[in-house]
Amino acid sequence: METSETIKSDYTARAICYEELGRVLLTLRSESSKFRSHCYDLPGGKSDTSETPKITAARELAEETGLIVLADSLIDIFGKPLVHKFDDGRTRDVHFFAIKIKGILPKLSMSNEVSNYEWVHPQEAVYRLDQPVQYQAMKLAYNSNFFRRFAPRFSN
Repeated sequence: METSETIKSDYTARAICYEELGRVLLTLRSESSKFRSHCYDLPGGKSDTSETPKITAARELAEETGLIVLADSLIDIFGKPLVHKFDDGRTRDVHFFAIKIKGILPKLSMSNEVSNYEWVHPQEAVYRLDQPVQYQAMKLAYNSNFFRRFAPRFSN
């Protein structure tokens, strides 16, 4: 069980949202975004005080896309965070969670941080993500059994 004592307070949480055919949701950061404008991202962001990583991922997903999910429905993909290394040498833990969007895909809303979104094949997502830790996470998920286990209709 996650507690605030067992998790660093300065971390990021991201959601790999996938649908029944195995396509993954990517957001395109807007021109007005503070960081990495016009880059593709997995929905997510930095934690607020005293949030667990799952709550951060669920909150960020709702803020960026309008998708409302229960934090407990998120699957911890790797069981531990990956580490993002900044150019200045700082590091930040990044937690990755997955959620399957079932049935008809909802029309997503976009925050001021997001200018567009796309559902893409996981392999295409690997190539569109330019932030190293997101690229690494998507590549690890794609090359593992993850998509075959959770999206049986999907195949490499």
